[in-house]
Formats: sequence, C-alpha cells, structure tokens
Amino acid sequence: MSKKIDRIEAKKRELEAKLERVQSGLEHNLEHVKQDVTDSMSPAEIVRKNPLPSVGLAIFAGFLLTRLGGSKKTVYKSTTKGTIADSISSSLKKRLSKKAIDMALDIIEDKLASRSSNNTDAK
Repeated sequence: MSKKIDRIEAKKRELEAKLERVQSGLEHNLEHVKQDVTDSMSPAEIVRKNPLPSVGLAIFAGFLLTRLGGSKKTVYKSTTKGTIADSISSSLKKRLSKKAIDMALDIIEDKLASRSSNNTDAK
C-alpha cells in the first residue's frame, strides 16, 4: 500500500510540475501576443508601415478639423467674447494636424533616404 501511495504522490508531483510548465508557457505566450499587438497598433508603427496613406489621412483630418472649427473670423470673434475653450480647441486642432503631417513627412523622408542609400550600396 505504501508503494501505491508513493507512486500516486510521485505522479502528483510530476503533474504539478507539468502544470507549472504549461502555465508558465501560457503566460509567456500571452505576454508575447500582448507586446505584438501593442507594437503593431502604435501610431508610429502604423505610419511607418503606411506612410503615404498616413499623410493623406493627416491632410484630410486637418482639412476636416479646420472646417469643423469654422472660419478664422469665428475664432477671433469667440476669443473676443471671452470663450477660451473655443480658442484652445482651435489651437489644439491646428497643432495636432501639423504634428501628424510633420511625423508622416519625417517617416517618408527616412524611407526615401534608406532607399537611396540601398540603391547606392547596390551599385
């Protein structure tokens, strides 16, 4: 009977160790998947992979934000009326549009520079 209990306990320890290995592997895989999703969904990575559509989207977004914000006369009128929120909103829209365009253009310039250096190296 003692041998049977010893075998059962050994099997139990073996199964616990196997369970720990499987759990550790799952945690590692989950962390790896989370990191991959985070990396692939970062704005900088999206712009790097799709520079021209990103520039188009930034220009379009800037155009829409400008249209939604109204004309400059409206902004000046609202600031003279004392609504600071309108002024801040308009300024923020302009800065975000400019930032997006600058970021996209930097990435395009980097891509073009790397292509030209690759072409020079190939010759």
